[in-house]
Amino acid sequence: MPHRKAHIDQARSNALFLSTLDPRTTQHPDWAITIAFYTAVHLVDACLDGHSIHPNSHTERRDAVAMHLGLIRAHYVALYSESRRTRYLCQNVTNVQAQLQLQGHYVPVRDDLCSDLGILPL
Repeated sequence: MPHRKAHIDQARSNALFLSTLDPRTTQHPDWAITIAFYTAVHLVDACLDGHSIHPNSHTERRDAVAMHLGLIRAHYVALYSESRRTRYLCQNVTNVQAQLQLQGHYVPVRDDLCSDLGILPL
């Protein structure tokens, strides 16, 4: 099971890839949301590692977020839901919607968890 450093490294890699997709202009706004969500997943897992919690599913992770990282819960769940909607329900997302998701949900999650981890925002 990966630990804190591995999750931070993966979050950085995902954030670097995300930075190549401008949500305002990308032809793939759905992927911008998905990459943002999985960046958040790794930041969450890095924080949960400090509680010796290693979720095996999205459900376990959401429950752990609610219990240990409650300040980001609403933003994390919104990002998760939008990512699922675009990935599995094949619902189109516009560039404006992607930009709103990233600014409204990903950025608060990223900034709060990076602060908790003592690292600069990705």
